[in-house]
Amino acid sequence: MLARQITGEISDMLDPGCIDVSVDFAVFWGAGHLAAMGEPLAAFSVNRIYEANDATCPPDWFPFLHPPAFLALMTPLGVLPFPVAWIIFSGVSFAVYAAALGPFCKASPSAWVALACAPAVIPVLAVGQFTLLWAGVFLAAFAALRADRPWSAGILIGVLTLKPTLGLMIPAALIAIGAWRATAGAAMTSVILNVAATLIYGPAYWTNLVDIYTQHAARLEETLPLLDLMTSIPALLTRLGISYETAVTLQWGLSALLAGAVFVIWRSKEIGFDAKMAALAAATCLATPYFWHYDAGLLAVVALFLLRSDKVLGTPLTMVAAVLLWMGPALPIFVPVAPAAVMIPPLIGMAVILSFASAVQRVKTA
Repeated sequence: MLARQITGEISDMLDPGCIDVSVDFAVFWGAGHLAAMGEPLAAFSVNRIYEANDATCPPDWFPFLHPPAFLALMTPLGVLPFPVAWIIFSGVSFAVYAAALGPFCKASPSAWVALACAPAVIPVLAVGQFTLLWAGVFLAAFAALRADRPWSAGILIGVLTLKPTLGLMIPAALIAIGAWRATAGAAMTSVILNVAATLIYGPAYWTNLVDIYTQHAARLEETLPLLDLMTSIPALLTRLGISYETAVTLQWGLSALLAGAVFVIWRSKEIGFDAKMAALAAATCLATPYFWHYDAGLLAVVALFLLRSDKVLGTPLTMVAAVLLWMGPALPIFVPVAPAAVMIPPLIGMAVILSFASAVQRVKTA
């Protein structure tokens, strides 16, 4: 199913009748291609991205919204033909994710296969997004932290700032356990990556990035209730008729509460590592106001740590919940009864409840 999806998207991109830029990797590749051709700032022009992909359909709003270090990652791929670059990017992303699952699935190779090939990862790969690679680095970072390798963990966490919207809860966890070396390593890595990339592309990169963010925010305010694949809480609330300003305010209030909860859970000495990781991964999914269906592939990571923290998963009902999380954003594909914007937020809420319940039960057991 996944191969057919990707092959179909590539065929659409190469169709001489009407070539469309309807997948995220086309934007990444287009930006990298322009940078490789000596025009890095052209990555912020939607029209230039379309031209780089030889698109012939009317341009849609598919902007490049990433820090300079991310463009540096995509520039070598921009030299390659689009299908080849996409296959390499997807292959490396999947390999990193699958390898990072290894330390957490040593006791059960079948669990490793099931989680590596979870339906939740289908939307990530189908649009060529960065989330699967992010999930792999996230797992590797906290595996290093658990193994008392704080500098390695910090470097990997610094790499996660290539997609900063998903990392809002990580500082709360690090501060709670006093992981100062990991925190310093993360900060230094992020600064080094982006300073080096800024030296390559020039300081005007940041001005252009702020401008495209401003334009994108204005468009989101207008179109958020109509985005069927945006699975954040503000998207759901605006679909229910709540104003954009109120929805965003509620989201930031919720994010603050989640950060406090993550801090308390990670601060506790009675709660085990797996329960802490489940809480952190679940809170990550709920904390950001910019959370698309492909980002919800992180629900597979929540399922992993809930299964490892098996105190809560002792009833058929909670096992069904784990399966739903394992399916994650692919659920609307198999059960298309509602848009992802409606189906995924309740799954994320369930993930948070189960994860926090697992942490509480660990405290009671201790």
